Amino acid sequence: RSGDAVGALNTLKSMERSVVQPNVKSYSLAIDACAKAANLKEAERIFSTMVERQVLPTVVTYTSLIDACSHVGLPDRGMEWLKQMKSASILPDVAAFNAAMHGFARKGSVAGVEHCFQQMANERLQPDRASYNTAISACAETADDVGASAHLRKMQRAALEPDLV
Repeated sequence: RSGDAVGALNTLKSMERSVVQPNVKSYSLAIDACAKAANLKEAERIFSTMVERQVLPTVVTYTSLIDACSHVGLPDRGMEWLKQMKSASILPDVAAFNAAMHGFARKGSVAGVEHCFQQMANERLQPDRASYNTAISACAETADDVGASAHLRKMQRAALEPDLV
């Protein structure tokens, strides 16, 4: 079940004790379940175990860690994971940046959201609907009408329709 951290951890532990060894997908799913349950400590523990067992993480693995950071209100920690991803020669995708942006938006940091947008541009990634919606929401939450309007115009130029009211 989505977000069932306890179930995911029990399944992972059963696999580790049996002949069936967890693979990157198993570990990534467990990390994602921890992210949804806002359990960053356990997500990072699973990541460490995964790396110790020489299972190579993917962009999905790192995105789940960034998401976990966002859920617990630590967007700067999420950016550290983004840097580590790049150091591991794994290119971040739009979903990874969106997870980071979401963390900054939850903290009311428009500057953090803008930094993520700039990093996406540096990576030659096109923001998607979720990227713009997050930026517009962050601006609206901080009464930054100018910023919200600017992101709305960029969104429309990209031929994307907002799905927030």
